Amino acid sequence: MKFLSSKKTLLLGVVLLPVFLLLVLAGTKLLSSSPEYTDSAVELTNNVQNITIKAGLGYSPNRISAKASLPTQLKVDTSNTYDCTAFINIPKLGIKEYLPPTGSTYFNIPPQAAGEEIEGYCGGDTYKFIIRFS
Repeated sequence: MKFLSSKKTLLLGVVLLPVFLLLVLAGTKLLSSSPEYTDSAVELTNNVQNITIKAGLGYSPNRISAKASLPTQLKVDTSNTYDCTAFINIPKLGIKEYLPPTGSTYFNIPPQAAGEEIEGYCGGDTYKFIIRFS
């Protein structure tokens, strides 16, 4: 009897402990990965705001903070990109376009009011990016 109960305890420890640890780590990652906006992809040149994102297995960065009331140029870079991000859909601007597998594609964004957001999606709506103007 003792032999069976120690086997059960060992089995439970071997199975449940890793599962518990994975859940704790996943929960910690979910709590720490809040959707923050960055302006690291934004440069101002001659009163034109230039935003650069990379497309390929998602968009990076995917949450961008930009200045309102400025003309903006969005540059989307690809490098051997063959997933759904090779097609870009920006409904607010009426853009639906295939991107080259490797290269840079530019889109002009007219000045936006503070509080406006522009969302872009891949061809399968799997990946998305947001530009928030303030």
